Amino acid sequence: MARKRVYRMSGPAVVIGFILLIPSILGILFGGLTMLFTIIGSSTAPTADSEIQKVKTQLISRRVPADIVEDVAAGKTIDEIRLANLTPDQRMQVRAAELKVSTAKAVPGLAACCGGGFSVMIIIGSFVGGLLGWLLVMRKTVLQCFSCGAVVAAS
Repeated sequence: MARKRVYRMSGPAVVIGFILLIPSILGILFGGLTMLFTIIGSSTAPTADSEIQKVKTQLISRRVPADIVEDVAAGKTIDEIRLANLTPDQRMQVRAAELKVSTAKAVPGLAACCGGGFSVMIIIGSFVGGLLGWLLVMRKTVLQCFSCGAVVAAS
């Protein structure tokens, strides 16, 4: 004949379990919100095409030759030989435009990668901490033999 008993960890272990469990739940929520905001932010960010159009308009207004404008818009680096015929202001505008175009193409992908990776790390770490906390907090029902004292899991 077996009797049913409910075992629980010692008091300090349960306290440590709650100390791990509660921040882990909050961490999972924070990681999920971070991922959600990263997805929303990367989808609503200005596209590279709109930035390139602005750069083209600025270069044309400075009377930069059309072939240089198209190469800058394509993301190519303009060598100094081609810039020799331009005024110093035009050269400065071309170099600034090259930087804007390369940044416009790189930033959305970089932001999504870093933000998404950060949120996944937070979620995984919080999940592991929550699992450890749950193991310390949960109550375990067991069957124990009257005569020999052997213990078997009830579920």
